Amino acid sequence: MGKALFYPKLAVSNIRKNHSIYRPYLLAVFLLAAMYDCMASLAIVVAESGISGGGSLSMILGMGAWLLGVLSLLVLFYTNSFLIRRRRREFGLYSVLGMEKRHICLVLVWEVLLVAVGGVVLGMAAGALFSQLFRLLLQRLTRGAISLELWFPLEAVGSTAGVFAGAFALVLVYDVAAVFRSRPMELLRSESQGEREPKARWLLALLGVATLGGGYALALLPANAADALVAFLPAALLVMAGTYCLFTAGSIAILKAMKRCRGFYYRPRNFLTVSTLLYRMKQNAAGLAAICILSTCVLVTMSTTVSLFLGEQDMLYRSYPRMVNVDAISSGDGDLEALEEAAAEAAAQYGVTLSNAVGLRVFSGAVLDQGGGVYTAAPYFGGQTKTLLALTAADYNRIAGADVALAPGEVLVCDVAGPLRVGALQLDGWSFSIAGQLEGQPDFLASEAGGGGSLTVIVPDYETLEAVAARHNEALPADGGTVRLISVQYNFDAAGENLEPFCEHLREFLAGRVERMGNVAARHWQEAGFYEMYGGLLFIGLFFVALFLIAVVLILYYKQITEGFDDHGRFRILQNVGMSAKEVRRVISRQVLLMFYLPLVMAVVHIAVAFPALCKILQGF
Repeated sequence: MGKALFYPKLAVSNIRKNHSIYRPYLLAVFLLAAMYDCMASLAIVVAESGISGGGSLSMILGMGAWLLGVLSLLVLFYTNSFLIRRRRREFGLYSVLGMEKRHICLVLVWEVLLVAVGGVVLGMAAGALFSQLFRLLLQRLTRGAISLELWFPLEAVGSTAGVFAGAFALVLVYDVAAVFRSRPMELLRSESQGEREPKARWLLALLGVATLGGGYALALLPANAADALVAFLPAALLVMAGTYCLFTAGSIAILKAMKRCRGFYYRPRNFLTVSTLLYRMKQNAAGLAAICILSTCVLVTMSTTVSLFLGEQDMLYRSYPRMVNVDAISSGDGDLEALEEAAAEAAAQYGVTLSNAVGLRVFSGAVLDQGGGVYTAAPYFGGQTKTLLALTAADYNRIAGADVALAPGEVLVCDVAGPLRVGALQLDGWSFSIAGQLEGQPDFLASEAGGGGSLTVIVPDYETLEAVAARHNEALPADGGTVRLISVQYNFDAAGENLEPFCEHLREFLAGRVERMGNVAARHWQEAGFYEMYGGLLFIGLFFVALFLIAVVLILYYKQITEGFDDHGRFRILQNVGMSAKEVRRVISRQVLLMFYLPLVMAVVHIAVAFPALCKILQGF
């Protein structure tokens, strides 16, 4: 029995002796398991609650849990690498004392098992306990749109156990492989071996500048939301690669340049700071790059999810500017009046009062900007297209309170990309004289504009509008493209005791009186979906921000404690040869400040460059 308990006892003893590096590791495992359990539990509860829109919200939470599991694995691997590196000499001592590598691996198995069981079990218990609190938070963020039962799904417990069992199995395989690849004497001398002065790898530094510049260019060049959304992921990957290359090679090149500057380098404070960083930057670079990237992720995730959450009300009202939105397919010049009369008849039948009514006929299609005021029909909407919005001067005057008079062949235009510097507009080969340009897109067309921008055209009459639609459809490729028709829209606010029955039966009522009836949408029908979507995104964003912060804190902690152990002997020697304790503290403070602020400054630069693209993407939403 005593022999069987030898390895577990040794593993417990090792964890106690190395408590300074194991406590944060256990805390990280505990927090990651609790967070994953909460997310998985909420995804299951929402899916099985039967609430309206629960399917989409559950899918968002499920994807968040999956990403959380993947990132948790990366954090565990990164943290575990610090642990193994710190204990190399201890493993070498075991080998010298007679333990074989398989015995050391048995000790590692028990250590990983104890950490996994202790951290994950406690994390699942905390996740089950606090999941109720997070459910209340989710209800709050979704503005009470969902109602969840208080229960603990066993599927979430099984999912958490499975994910972290797999993660720790991979960690254990890595640790065992590291032990079998090592040599005992090299492990014993690992802490006494000094770092060689790294070479300035200019090619890697130039590659870092090129990739970072390419990422910045991709973020800054898009002119609209659709292009910015497409370019964002490639830009982010290039920026991450450039950040790693610059911290790895660029930092060494800068430190070597400082060393060559004799007036700067040969001063007591600068000499020790630069020389110490130069010899240790090879192992610091990856950690600093990780801190920079994770800090950027924190800022991007928090800013975008909070912005979407705070702007959800505005997005809802831009998509549905009136309480009730009715649309149909135009069948002639008098169809708008027929739709207005039928809506008024329905309101009178249900005792509902209509107000703030807006009616118009609009043609919407995808066009490509060829430059010089020339626009051609595109088969589909995409990142390179604009949304053509054409309506009659009569409708524009009635809604905007304007007094626009257009002769045949004249138009008013508004291109959101900027004023047209030409005197004529050409749509699918048909040339119009530009009588004037609107200062901005009309508010009542805000919900019609696409993410790629819009071109608003005011034409003289309905016959011209029909001709524009016909030429657009004729210009579409014969083998593709969707035929676009003129839409009749009638939007209004409504009030009355029978408002809900009126909204529910309005389409059925209008279908018998209006030719080619389309759809009826009420704003309050869409509220729950909006709040669930953006409240759920903010909820997941908070989890990911917490995960990124955990990773940053762990990296900073292990970097500082590892460097503290490494520098202890060196600074003791410096004090023995005459360096005062005050000077030692000053040098250490400068190193810590540089290591702490350099990644944050770089992260702020990344955010500043990404800010225009993020704004375009959020405006697209």
